[in-house]
Formats: sequence, C-alpha cells, structure tokens
Amino acid sequence: MKQMSYMTRWTYSTSHKDMAMTYLMYGMMSAMMGTGMSVMMRAELSNGNSQFFHGNNHAFNVIITGHAMAMIFLFVMPVTMGAFGKTKTYYSSIYKNYLHTHSHNSSSFINSNLCCYLTGLMEGDGNMYVFDNINKNKSPKMSIAFKDNDYELAVYLKEMFNMGKMMKRKTGNVFIWQMQSIEDVYKLLYYTNGYYRTPKYYLSMKAMKWMNEYMDKPKYEVNNNFNMYNNMMRDKMLSKITKLEMKTKDESNMLDNAWFAGFSDADSYFGIMLNKSKKKERISLRYSLEMKQNYTVSNLNESFYPIMLNMASAFNTNMYARSRNLKLNKSNLHKTYYTYMMSINSLDKLELMNNYFENFPLLSSKYLDYKDWNKMLLCLKNKNNKGTDMEMMKKGNEMRANINKNRKRINFNHMKENKMYK
Repeated sequence: MKQMSYMTRWTYSTSHKDMAMTYLMYGMMSAMMGTGMSVMMRAELSNGNSQFFHGNNHAFNVIITGHAMAMIFLFVMPVTMGAFGKTKTYYSSIYKNYLHTHSHNSSSFINSNLCCYLTGLMEGDGNMYVFDNINKNKSPKMSIAFKDNDYELAVYLKEMFNMGKMMKRKTGNVFIWQMQSIEDVYKLLYYTNGYYRTPKYYLSMKAMKWMNEYMDKPKYEVNNNFNMYNNMMRDKMLSKITKLEMKTKDESNMLDNAWFAGFSDADSYFGIMLNKSKKKERISLRYSLEMKQNYTVSNLNESFYPIMLNMASAFNTNMYARSRNLKLNKSNLHKTYYTYMMSINSLDKLELMNNYFENFPLLSSKYLDYKDWNKMLLCLKNKNNKGTDMEMMKKGNEMRANINKNRKRINFNHMKENKMYK
C-alpha cells in the first residue's frame, strides 16, 4: 500500500494538533490579507488626493467591509477558537477518554486512598466558605487551586469524582476547581469525611452541619437569595443524598494512606542543592514542606503546629518556625508571613520519605521532580553519600537545570500508570 505524503496526511488529518495548526496558518494568511487592506485604507485617507481608488467610493466601501470581515471571521475567530481553543479540549479529552474506557460511572473507581489524597490536597491548596449571620442561608462553597502546569490533574480529579467545574483565575496562571452547587459540595464533604487532619476539619464540620440542617428544613422555610433551587429541584437533589455522619479527625498513622501525598502535592518542594565552600562543591538533596502557622475559622484561631509536629515525627526530623517580610505587589507596603517548616536532608530520613512516595505516588507535575530527585538519591546511596564525586556533580547539575520551575517538558503518563488510586 502506497504511503500517504506528508501534505496528504496533513490535509485529511483529524488530529487536534494538525487541525489547530491548520486553523492557525489559515488565520495568519487571512491576517496578512486584512493587513494589506488596512494599508490601502490608511494610504487612501492619509492624503487629500486619492492614492488607490481615484474617487471610486464604492470600491473603498468594499475594502472597508472586506477588511472587517477578514479580520474578524477569517483571522480572529479561526485562531482563537480553532487553534488556541483546542488546547483546553485536548487536555480534558485525555482523561475523559481514559475514564470512559474503564467505566461510564467513574465514582466506582474511587477508593479510600484517592479520597485521602483529595483530602490532603484540599487541606493544602483548598478553600472553604461557610457563611454566618445574615448570609447563613447561602450554601457553603469550596474550591481547590492548581498551577497551570497541573491543569490536567485538575481535569482528571473533576472527571473522576464527577463534581464541580473548572475556571481560570483572572490574575496569575492558576486554575480553580470550584464546588458551588449544594450537590457538588455534598460530594466533596462525603468523599473527604473522616480523613481531615488539619484545622480545616472544623470548617468541614461546619459545612456538614449546614448540609444536615438544610435537609431537615421544611420546604416553606427554605430561602435562597439567588433562587437557584425551587422545591422541585430541591426534592430531586435531596433524593440523591442522605445526612452526613460527622466523623472525627483522622488520628491514624499518616504513612499508612495517601493523605500526605496530596498534602505534599500542594505545599512541598524537592530540591537538588549545590553547596559551595572554599575547598570544594557538593551535591545534596532536600525535601521541604512549609505551611502557615494559624488558620482562622470563624471565632476559632487554630494552629497548624500539631499536624506539622506529627509530620516531622513521622519522618524522624525537626520542625521550626519561620518568618518572612515580603513586599505586597507593586506597593511599598510589606507584610510578615509566619510559617512552620519541615526540612529533611540526611540520607536515612530521605530514604524513609522516598519509601513513602513509592507506596503512595504524587499525582501532580511535582511527580516528575520527585523522580529526578529519586534518581539522585539512588546515586548518592550507591556512592556512599559522596556528593563531591565528579560524576555526581555532573549529573546533579544536569538535573538541577531541569527541575521545579526550570522544567520545560511535562507529561502526566504517571496518572494512567499508577495503580494505587484505582
């Protein structure tokens, strides 16, 4: 069978990448045509004498209309919707296809480890809003923030748990997974119930109390300022849910489930360090996790000290307090941030950390940083922790150039390969 030429394959391709590039090239050619019309219009108007049309006003009007149509319908719309608009579709389709190949009901794949992971992620990068006083009739709202590099993880979790919606924050490269409807908030509370460890536990209990009281209210007492749910919709929703059991904090060993993996995906850092001294240079490794000291919940001011101390104890390391005075945006004002930090540097404790992540893998793009960090850890172990070895120095510097913020290529194959959360 004769192989298709490159141009034939390109012309008849249904690949999202090929189609996007075709839209982009078509838009660029249309933009050049529109630019030519724009030059003619401007030249015609820049001089008292007619430059191109010699008094033919009809032709001039045709060019004006053609320019507008070319720029809007042949350039702007094909490029924004056809080229760049397909990027987000591509991201979400990967995991929709993955989920549909396994089941039409993704919730059947949700196990306790995935729920623990989600809870850790929620306690690290999540927000909860439970209204008081005059706004007490408003339902709780919840959200989790993701870096733009982790958009695919956000879509994966959204599809897996079948709840919420995605939106991009107006400022910064951040995506927000929002749970705003009563049903979506209920699902999040249901899946994370019993796995909370930080002060956010108290806000989750407050949200559960609101949910249970809402189910008990007679129809005529239900008041919603936005009129989002009429009685029929409310009855339909309540038929799907039951009262939530308000479970206690999870006091189990955090090394026995995936909670710490989710929390690490939110707030941890894998570092390959280059330490310089007068005599020699040395490659070393570090794992660090930092969290603000206090969490204000209504009239409660809870501290993260107990959970940070538990994490440090689990890995036989120390925890210390830290303060940083940072400038606020472009103003001259400064704000002091108080945090607790856990940092691990010694080889034996790093191995303990490594063993945990081998059992309960990270899911975000941070997993790629961990794998490079893991390779260096194995090299250090084989070299008896001699970070001054020339081969180690070379390999360490190469990895340092492509880790954390320096990483240029990101893929999420690890999410499809891991079996812990299935």
